[in-house]
Amino acid sequence: MGHPRFDQIDSTASLPGAVAQFFVGLVATFVATIAISLAVVAIAVSVLAGWAPVALTSGSMSPVLWTGDIVIAQPHDGLDLRAGTIVVFDDPVGPGQITHRIVAVNPDGGYTTKGDAQPRLDSTPLYPESVVGVGRVVVPFAGIPLVWWWDGAWVRVATFVLTAAATLWLSRWGMLDRFDPWRRRVDGAVPSVSRPESVGRDRDRSLGRYRERTIFGGYVALTAGAALVSALLLGGVDPVRAGFDDSAANAASSFAAASAFCEEAGSDTVYSEADTYVKEGNPEENNGTDTELKVRSTLSEVEDERRVLVRFDLPTVPGGCSLTSATLRMYANESDSDRTIAVYRNSASWTEDEVTWDDMPEYTGTAVTASSEPGWQTWTVTDHVASMYSGSNHGFLVMDLDEGDGMRQTYWSREGSESEEPELIVNWG
Repeated sequence: MGHPRFDQIDSTASLPGAVAQFFVGLVATFVATIAISLAVVAIAVSVLAGWAPVALTSGSMSPVLWTGDIVIAQPHDGLDLRAGTIVVFDDPVGPGQITHRIVAVNPDGGYTTKGDAQPRLDSTPLYPESVVGVGRVVVPFAGIPLVWWWDGAWVRVATFVLTAAATLWLSRWGMLDRFDPWRRRVDGAVPSVSRPESVGRDRDRSLGRYRERTIFGGYVALTAGAALVSALLLGGVDPVRAGFDDSAANAASSFAAASAFCEEAGSDTVYSEADTYVKEGNPEENNGTDTELKVRSTLSEVEDERRVLVRFDLPTVPGGCSLTSATLRMYANESDSDRTIAVYRNSASWTEDEVTWDDMPEYTGTAVTASSEPGWQTWTVTDHVASMYSGSNHGFLVMDLDEGDGMRQTYWSREGSESEEPELIVNWG
């Protein structure tokens, strides 16, 4: 039996078989339409807004977004880059680009970044001149063929092309009247239900052929055109590592953390693994075994400033989590009122049982301050801790903000009180 005419019903299959064929055609039409819609979104946003599309080549921030997603980034000029913002940036230590989240703004104007699905912060700070753009729109899976092409996965590329062609061909089963299983043929022709047979049959045949050819031909042309334009546009897409793992609000430059994918959201408390103080008046003396940690400023001609050094073993970042805050706490058993105590980061290594005033490391970072008072004193040291995760952990330096004005502040050390030793509280989200 030959192929049925456009105005005929394909009666070669049983009704169940025809229904199954029609369903396959509907599914193929749906899949092709979704694919073209995603391509149109990528084209429209990139061309009309002038934003840069990039394709993710790794799943380091899955499961919400995966390898092959297209991220469209808005140029960052004039935008507020703050903690929580997703940015596309040039890899500071090698070729290529990365898409990660800013987790902290550093005192020197740089940023600490991290992939949401990665356990540790990025080791190299990011600076504004390396930022390509801010993630605005995500087109899921649209870049998978590009990733396969870049990886040289030619079998997958060929399979994709053949599958796309087969999907387009099968879609005709869901679009053409002749494959509709609920129509019936009368003498091989589509019946007219509203006109006399002698008047309507020939016209119905002609209109049926024209309608089906027009609809399906237009559909094929639209699909092929969109695929061609997509290939031309996305052919210039740059590959990037990592991506989003959070709920992306396409209209905003910041993205709310998806805490459901942070395996152990909450906090960890760690206690000092080394603490001591150094004395300017006795610059070669080590005080690593003292039960007290002393901060002091003097007014006398004999300078005898004292500073505290304290270090913690940082807890491991739980899977999928980001640092949200960090707090340093120390218990003052003796305190002068109306003083400002500052906390900095140490810039080099030191050991508890050897460090002295003469060889203590320089301090760095922006001062975090708290007013002197008896009992627990707290400092919010989030930026300092983020820098320790991304760089080196040499602990904190605690000192009077205005040395030389005369004051005395004494804290318990880890040797002095197990319940009131220095502690660091780190929160994850």
